[in-house]
Amino acid sequence: MKPDTAAHVALRTQLSELISESGLSEVRAGIEALVKPAIGLRTRAATDEDRVVGATRVGGEPDLPSSLAWPVGKEGPLLFVMQVALADVTALDLESLLPSDGQLLLFSDRFVDEPRVLYLPPQALVRRAASESFTECGVDIVAELHLPQDFSDFVGSARDGQPPAQLRLSDVDYDAYCEKLRQPWHARMRPGCSGQDAVHQLLGYTTCQDSTQQRAGDDVLFAFDTDDQAGMEWGDAQCVFTLLPRQALLERTFTPLRAVI
Repeated sequence: MKPDTAAHVALRTQLSELISESGLSEVRAGIEALVKPAIGLRTRAATDEDRVVGATRVGGEPDLPSSLAWPVGKEGPLLFVMQVALADVTALDLESLLPSDGQLLLFSDRFVDEPRVLYLPPQALVRRAASESFTECGVDIVAELHLPQDFSDFVGSARDGQPPAQLRLSDVDYDAYCEKLRQPWHARMRPGCSGQDAVHQLLGYTTCQDSTQQRAGDDVLFAFDTDDQAGMEWGDAQCVFTLLPRQALLERTFTPLRAVI
């Protein structure tokens, strides 16, 4: 693990205080062992700096090698969603799950059946025109710490009848985890609602309607939110999470990628 940044130190202090306030001090170690660092990508109006070739941004047109063909799915050319200059986020990737340089680019069809991630090592890039594009946005990059969803491979209770979770809580502690800890903590990480207050994501945990979608061996690679500023909507104004087996992430293959909402 990389050392915590100042932002992570502050977040861990806040989380520790909330664990105490929730009456979960006796299971603190188990909860803290499940905390995942994540990277929030909050869109804003694009500036000239955001438009530089290779810069991190959401929407607009991608920067690709001139020789690389545009990604195509079953229904034709995929939509460019975002690109991340990895040097911008490496200090917040505490587990070193991502390459430290180059770019990650995310493409998808409108129905999120074929999300595609490209990793480009450092090389010459050019702006590539798109026949259809989202509104170009700049990005503010923020440190986040995530707690896993309840009724999942990560957190369960004695009464839920699911397979053994990594942290099995008593019924009283489970209710406190759900209502007094995880829900308020998620609201701190993601204030507002999908669309108007969009936050895209690298790494961390899902917040899927079906909490069993992320399995113990899965990592979030990208999450791309419904974003009014970028003019993008997924599903019923939802956030899409792309999941990747940990080994594939470490091998930098970025497949097989699975999208869940």
